[in-house]
Amino acid sequence: MKIHDRLNFLLLGTLWTLAIVLILDFWLNTAYNFNMFNGSHWALVSALQAEQQHISTGFYVAFIASILLEIIGLYLLFKPRFHKINLNPQRPLPPQVTQTQPNQKNESTPTTAPETSTEQKVPETTTNSITEPMMQRPPRLHIQMPTKTNRPVTATSNKDTFVTTQKQSTPVARYTDETREIFEKNGFRVLTPKTISGIPLSLIALGTNETLWIGANDISHEKMADIMLALKSVFTETLEDIEIDINAFIINPTDDDVVEAILDFKTPDELAAAIQNIPNEPESDDDTGNMDAFAGYIETVLTYLGNK
Repeated sequence: MKIHDRLNFLLLGTLWTLAIVLILDFWLNTAYNFNMFNGSHWALVSALQAEQQHISTGFYVAFIASILLEIIGLYLLFKPRFHKINLNPQRPLPPQVTQTQPNQKNESTPTTAPETSTEQKVPETTTNSITEPMMQRPPRLHIQMPTKTNRPVTATSNKDTFVTTQKQSTPVARYTDETREIFEKNGFRVLTPKTISGIPLSLIALGTNETLWIGANDISHEKMADIMLALKSVFTETLEDIEIDINAFIINPTDDDVVEAILDFKTPDELAAAIQNIPNEPESDDDTGNMDAFAGYIETVLTYLGNK
């Protein structure tokens, strides 16, 4: 629980208690001419009770009703908020339908049709293809992708191109032990790494105030952005009023793009130097239960995304 939340609860509880006391005093003054803040009135009540004289039942009912209102009001103000997690693997995300451009003929290898007496014109057709479901970008996640620049293409053999493509499509998680040690040393709670969108993560760590760290190696910024969008989409759909901050990093990225929400490091040593400047806040006794629930929720989300 955050400090400002505790302060709000304390102020609201004090305000509600004062309101109940003032209402009770007003009612006793009106009905029985009894002032709760006058000591002589309490002495008179104690004397009547000692002499076993009759006192109106409504006098005692007023105190009982005020105590019940106090308890009910405090419960409504401070009752725990349970957030419903609705993870339904059978509920697919809405697909996006994109139109592909018509196939263009290669100008360097023109083809000639046989001469015929009658000229026939073949109309160009446009084919529509439905791509796989894509995660919608939530409005709260601001990732600015850089503009692509044309780079010189060197001639490579088909064998080299196939090997390079295969390596990029099936990355292997490295530095899992190094990153775990770095984040545990700086006070984060480290979870078992999972695979999201076919990309094995090398680190999944939790921090206080609903902070999530994810890390990978030897992938592009575009793939890491897709992972962040997938997580953010599930968070937006399953949580009502809790916002989870996602921090991501890549060790040895495969491209030179610059994304504001993703940190780049060449080696784990650079990562360790950066995390030392932003250690996690130590967990208090009140935060232990919240962190356990947060960790269970993240595990459920990662399992759901890993099975898609």
